[in-house]
Amino acid sequence: MIDRQPRITDLVPQRYGIIALLFLAGVTVVVGLETLYAYMPDLAHKTADGTIAAFDLAGEGSLAVWFSSSTLLLASLAAAVVYSIRRHKADDYHGRYRIWLWSAGCWLVMSMDETGSLHEGFKELMSYASGQRGLGDGSIWWVGAYALVLGAVGTRLLLEMRECRGSTTALVLTAACYVTAVAARLGFVMPEAGAREVMLKEGCEMAGNLFLLLSMTLHARYVILDAQGLIAPRPAKAPKPAKVEKPTKAAKTDKAEKKPPAESEAPAAAASGRSWFRKTKIDPAHNNPPAPKQQPAKTAPPVAAGAKPNSRRAEAEDEYDYDEPPRGRQNRKSKEPVPDDADSDSYGGQRRMTKAERKALRRGRNRQHEDEE
Repeated sequence: MIDRQPRITDLVPQRYGIIALLFLAGVTVVVGLETLYAYMPDLAHKTADGTIAAFDLAGEGSLAVWFSSSTLLLASLAAAVVYSIRRHKADDYHGRYRIWLWSAGCWLVMSMDETGSLHEGFKELMSYASGQRGLGDGSIWWVGAYALVLGAVGTRLLLEMRECRGSTTALVLTAACYVTAVAARLGFVMPEAGAREVMLKEGCEMAGNLFLLLSMTLHARYVILDAQGLIAPRPAKAPKPAKVEKPTKAAKTDKAEKKPPAESEAPAAAASGRSWFRKTKIDPAHNNPPAPKQQPAKTAPPVAAGAKPNSRRAEAEDEYDYDEPPRGRQNRKSKEPVPDDADSDSYGGQRRMTKAERKALRRGRNRQHEDEE
């Protein structure tokens, strides 16, 4: 029963269509919250206190804060899923998978900051400790801390996620949205624009959180499919050919001085008395090498009448000493003719003699000749 329970990795969508629908749903929520904030003054006079806190993008406890906090929390969970899979990869000898644990922690802290306004407390604490607000209302303190931590984690994540182009692109768009939101908060973009400035910075912040969730989801999908062996490895790049250094002008002039002109090569070869392939001496009067000397053809030894030529047996006779003498020829030592029929009575009747028997018979005849002499 436990094996049939759904796993955490089953919660990660693996179809691009489902991921696109979820992303479009998030974009619809962001656009809806921006629209409600734009029409909030027209709806506020219908309330008793004249305000609608749920539609206020700049206020605490609004729908925008809830959406940003939930998006960052889901991104943290997706990073934790990637960490739980990546730490089992066998070729990660340097432990690069630990960056996903740091990423999950960063997104979790950002989610808590959206709900509890931790950056506001950090801003006031640093302003009191340093005795100065810095740039603007003191937001430069938490912006600098965020830039230091997120810059290091984001750069390391880009190197880790470079195999998946979709997640890498989404992470770059996340950084662009965050930079735009910070520039609007510090007054570099649309300063003193009122409601439009709030819509710009809060809209870029919510879009950045949404792109961050998309990046973590795409890479979690990639890691899960890679662990299951469903992603084909990329072909290795062919090595680049070695560059041939071009000779300098001085080297070209030296080479031209050392090499004689083509017209003088033929007389030099003729004067030396050798052909173009430097093997056969030739007459200086012409450049063609003489024809090779023809050696007289070797005549084959005479073969007795009725003998059948056998090239393989002739080669064996020249190579080995104790072989069957060829038929129709004389024995080397006894000078007696060898009968053509191997099945005759001199070889033991109608039965064909074996090689050992022929050797023994030959040795006996040789000993008999030596005794007679």
